[in-house]
Amino acid sequence: MASCALANVWEGLLSTRTRPRRSATCPTTNSNTTKSQTGSTTSSPCKAGSPLSSEPLRAEGWLHRYPVTVQFDEVDQYGIVHHTRYLIYMERARVALLGELGMRPGGLVDTQLGLIVASIDTRFKSSGRFLDQLTVEQGCRNAGASRVQLSYAIRRGGELLVTTEMVLAFVDQQGRPCRAPATIRENLKRMGVPE
Repeated sequence: MASCALANVWEGLLSTRTRPRRSATCPTTNSNTTKSQTGSTTSSPCKAGSPLSSEPLRAEGWLHRYPVTVQFDEVDQYGIVHHTRYLIYMERARVALLGELGMRPGGLVDTQLGLIVASIDTRFKSSGRFLDQLTVEQGCRNAGASRVQLSYAIRRGGELLVTTEMVLAFVDQQGRPCRAPATIRENLKRMGVPE
């Protein structure tokens, strides 16, 4: 089921229309400070208008942010976010990005291609808790002939909780690796994603 959902992620890249390029800078606001539930104030390492810190998210193409509020059913008996939920947050962020770009689910199925998760490397730095306001940051490190490398960082305010490096691979109907269509590679290049 997850492979099917991921197989549809890049459907919109088949579109020939020019898409907006994602900014790799922070929003231009005067302050990136947040107040936690305990009342303490934290500052994001990302200053207004400055490039996003390259550690740990090494996104070179576009950057997308997706907000998440931790729900009760997402925490374990110790009150922290269960480790599997972070991957679900990342998938939700990918689907949200596709929606913002006007892409409909199921488009790659029409091309007889799939896009599957080939590898995931996740590092847990700290724990999210019930009702925490998190931000999922996602960026594309590079795109090869048959693979796309994504970077993720999940933060609570300025605090880094989780980093993930993920490789998605294009496959044919038999599940064998195959080249991404030229239109997808061209659109990724137009978005500023390095090869």
